[in-house]
Amino acid sequence: MRRIGLKTIALLAAAIGVSGCIVEITFDPIGADASVEGSWTINGAAPTAESCAALGISHVRVRFFDGDRWADHPELVFSCTEGGFDTRPQAVVADGQWTMALVAIDADGDAIAMGPTQTVDTLAGGGHIALTPIDFMASGVTALAGSWTIGGAAPTEASCTALGATEVHVQFLDDAGDPDPTATLKLACADGSFVQEMQAGEYLVRLALVDAASGTLAMVEPQTVTIAEGMTTTLIPVDFAGEPFDPTGTDSVLQATWLIGGSDAPMADQCEAVGGAEADLLFYAESDTAREEAVILALGACENGAFDSGSPALAAGTYIVDARIRDAANFTVSSVELGTLTVEAGVPFVVGPVDFRLEAAQVRIFMQWDEPLSGVPSSCEDASVTSILWRIDYDDGAGGVATVASSEGEAACTPYAESSDATLAAGTYRLYYEGSRTAAPYLKNWEVQAPCEATLDGPGGLAIAYCEATYSTAF
Repeated sequence: MRRIGLKTIALLAAAIGVSGCIVEITFDPIGADASVEGSWTINGAAPTAESCAALGISHVRVRFFDGDRWADHPELVFSCTEGGFDTRPQAVVADGQWTMALVAIDADGDAIAMGPTQTVDTLAGGGHIALTPIDFMASGVTALAGSWTIGGAAPTEASCTALGATEVHVQFLDDAGDPDPTATLKLACADGSFVQEMQAGEYLVRLALVDAASGTLAMVEPQTVTIAEGMTTTLIPVDFAGEPFDPTGTDSVLQATWLIGGSDAPMADQCEAVGGAEADLLFYAESDTAREEAVILALGACENGAFDSGSPALAAGTYIVDARIRDAANFTVSSVELGTLTVEAGVPFVVGPVDFRLEAAQVRIFMQWDEPLSGVPSSCEDASVTSILWRIDYDDGAGGVATVASSEGEAACTPYAESSDATLAAGTYRLYYEGSRTAAPYLKNWEVQAPCEATLDGPGGLAIAYCEATYSTAF
């Protein structure tokens, strides 16, 4: 069977125009504005030479439709065994809205099966068209198959009831777009899928979500399918939007506590050390295992270390829950997947203590100075300390000691010494330091009398300690 390609059609139109007839060619998808990708399987598996031959499929091509007209793109035809294609970076389709389908053809070039049509917009896709994967099935019976979800999840009695839906109707439309009530398939909403034996031919099919008592609640765009003899054609899966996910309610009080890196230091110092500003809990629907739609419940300032809603704040139910600490710019400092948790009515929902681990373990040791006259620990400025020397040593507990960080000579006085590295091991870290007074910078008038220790509990940990250097009159 020989087909006239689009380029040939354009040449014929030009010839007709020369002879005195005016012909406007508007149906021409060939262009350089959008790339295309698509894929197919045979009986649910990657195609092979054997499985393609068993169905009589030689090639799979992209067909464009405009009402009763159709055209095949000469650059979008592929061997059945390839299983897919992606023309990127080459753009082969003209700008516009196009109705397209993947069509299986035999060795003679005849279409023997066609997937559902899809209407796409090259602009909406950012210059790339991604066709829905198609499964060509040889079931021995001539049939139509389809499936639907609610809010992206398999339908259940509960999710159907929440929408007031009892059934899903598979409607077969006539040329005017009206359903034939005698041919409509009526299926329970919670079924989620169907397979119906049919006569071979082309059909315009639409799925509708229905309340059997009150009528149609929602419907989707029709799909055109060609069902081949002895094959099962599968519709593009349909999703009916579910009720907006909302875990908030009046069933349970929310209580949470947290710390960072296993530290027992004051939360204000923990949060300041890692740049943490706010704490959150992220709730996902139980079915949202990909964590695509979160409802964020703010727990307040990181330094609070705890949250109690006081009055009920959550609705009873089972949720996927994560926790996070974020900085002032809303970037996540640390997060913890808490897993699937259940909120029970009348019972406080208690989370924690959540231990937020760090990407790089951190040791921070604060340095204080005895004020010479009062002996009260004070800051660099209050004690007139201008320059310091310090080093942090790691003790492996087996006699091995190694310096992990230091001031590398005289340095300006700072409130703390620290080391942050993913390789820091669990164990004891000791700080040694001394400071000089303003009047005589070369004299070391403050020194820590004994090593000050901080203990790191392991990877991602945060160790914080507080040291005090004594003023010496020996100089």
